[in-house]
Amino acid sequence: ALILSAMFGVMRKEADLKMQALFISIAAPLAVPFALSFYRHEAFIWYRHTVILFPLFCVLMGCVAFRGKWKRVLQVLIGILLMIGVAGTVKYFSWSKSNVRDVAVYTEFITREGVDLIIRPRAFAPLLNSYYRGHAVQLDEAYLDEPLGDIVDTARAFVYISLDVPNEIRTYMNSHFVRIQEKQFPGEAHMGIVVGVYRQKAEPPDVDPG
Repeated sequence: ALILSAMFGVMRKEADLKMQALFISIAAPLAVPFALSFYRHEAFIWYRHTVILFPLFCVLMGCVAFRGKWKRVLQVLIGILLMIGVAGTVKYFSWSKSNVRDVAVYTEFITREGVDLIIRPRAFAPLLNSYYRGHAVQLDEAYLDEPLGDIVDTARAFVYISLDVPNEIRTYMNSHFVRIQEKQFPGEAHMGIVVGVYRQKAEPPDVDPG
């Protein structure tokens, strides 16, 4: 209702040219990528393009709300829209993507206990380090491909952080090291995270053949 009211109210011949320009500045950045998305689906991401233009949209709605015979209705709708925006803002700043904050707090607690090595996906590093304040050495998960590497094979203990999906590296960890503990962090809107703590297997005692 808001969009249609704005469109018909702003695009009339007698409408203010400034409001028309404001409406076009909102509509064009949405219409162009949306049209392109019929050929390249990734061109339009509804939850990003619309959020970026939301403040400008509120300005336009505010202008329209105080003009025309439907201004009372529009003012009520604007109030609802602003309350939704405030609720979304509060939710955004209280939400931890894939529970990264909890993962970082747990990892920081573990590394205080003497575990000074963290293995985690390369792409996960920026998110993790937004919250992690420890000083453990961090290695990219990709490092383990060629082969697992002397660092991991000789480390006394280490933390392995991975996405909660079938993972060949985690399977290797579980079979070649002793898993001290493991904790899962379910994702709120993305895949969850698994944090495992591993140590080397005890060496078999030497047997005196005599």
